[in-house]
Amino acid sequence: MMRDKINGIIYNFYPHLLAFLVFTVPVNYRFTLYTLGVSFVLAVYMIVKDGCFNDILKNRLVVGVVMLWLFFAFSLTYTSNLRYGLNDIFQKISMVFLPLVLIPIARKPGNKSSLVKNSFLFGILVSSLFFIARAFVNSTLITPVGIFFKPNPVGVPWENYFFYERFVSPHHPTYYSMYLALGIVFIAEKIKHLSRLKVKVYFYLFWLYLLVVTYFTSSKIGIVLSIIISFLLLVWVLKRKGKIVITTFFAIFIVLGVFLIHNNYRLRSSINNVAKYLNGSRVDDEIAKQGLVRFEIWRVFPKVFDDNSLLFGTGIGDVKKELVAVYDKNNIKYARDVQLNAHNQYIQTLVSVGVIGLGILLSILGYAFWLAYRKRDMVLFLFLIIISVNFMFESVLERVFGVIFFVFFLLFLSSKSEAKIASIDS
Repeated sequence: MMRDKINGIIYNFYPHLLAFLVFTVPVNYRFTLYTLGVSFVLAVYMIVKDGCFNDILKNRLVVGVVMLWLFFAFSLTYTSNLRYGLNDIFQKISMVFLPLVLIPIARKPGNKSSLVKNSFLFGILVSSLFFIARAFVNSTLITPVGIFFKPNPVGVPWENYFFYERFVSPHHPTYYSMYLALGIVFIAEKIKHLSRLKVKVYFYLFWLYLLVVTYFTSSKIGIVLSIIISFLLLVWVLKRKGKIVITTFFAIFIVLGVFLIHNNYRLRSSINNVAKYLNGSRVDDEIAKQGLVRFEIWRVFPKVFDDNSLLFGTGIGDVKKELVAVYDKNNIKYARDVQLNAHNQYIQTLVSVGVIGLGILLSILGYAFWLAYRKRDMVLFLFLIIISVNFMFESVLERVFGVIFFVFFLLFLSSKSEAKIASIDS
């Protein structure tokens, strides 16, 4: 009797634990790791009790994610830097943990989707309000002669407490902008299913607020992607509301989008510098050159395969060493000195684990897109757009919080569609 009572408490508590896990993602990844550890222990207990370990084999995306991690692990057999490789494998261990963590919630009846999505939105709200408050505090200078507002840090006048890394620390601006973009998707989904106009207005204001916070992150791809995602969502949400309503909302978001792009110096200057680079013009500013270094990396990375297998790659332990060697040979000083990764997940995977590893990653994304198309799942589709585009400009899976964000929401958002497909096939 006591054991049944304890089991009941665990099963009732578990969805709320996962909701807290998602809440911590935009707050602080260290809390996420601690919560993931507790979730994993409870998940294993419930899986063993229910005898449902085979459920992991019924989900093709889960199989794909685990296969990708296993191939990363296999690459340790032909890599020379085992210490670096083992550290990287450990950072990617949530590829194995999260599928197990999500099994118990997928087996229980009842829709826990809203609980998880609301928790994620709440986490975004709490963290963004904290960032804004911190920026105001840091920008307020109290002196004997009065109180002054000075958002530029002493000694570094080109930086601003309200923009980029100083605003979102300890997060990376691009990663935090991913969270904001997905939050916008969840808000639009709520608006689409709400009937009360007053509540809809609140969520539209929340939507606009997240766009403004995205502007503060100063993530170039984050700003552009959030505007594009917002346009697509407006079509989805308002397609039955009439031309006048759609035109009005489009006008609002177009004006806001133009404002965000035009008034963000970092984005505007980056567009100009990219145009110069593509036209073959000289870029003299050192900071601008650092922003363009990824184009140089993408240009020279194939030379890694002069001495390594294209099929298997360098191995997970040697990817940084081999990339840095190529940077050095091609005189890309900044990338060499800072030891940059490829700043592109597709290239990073290709270099690390070759065509086989890249094929597994592309198969995961391709199958997920097919699921979204077949089930007409707009939320899953836009999440995949967010991830796929960010994969083009960041090596997302090289950071532990990038792995957690990708794997959790990929499996969580696709779980219903995948379950239906699996039942049809069986």
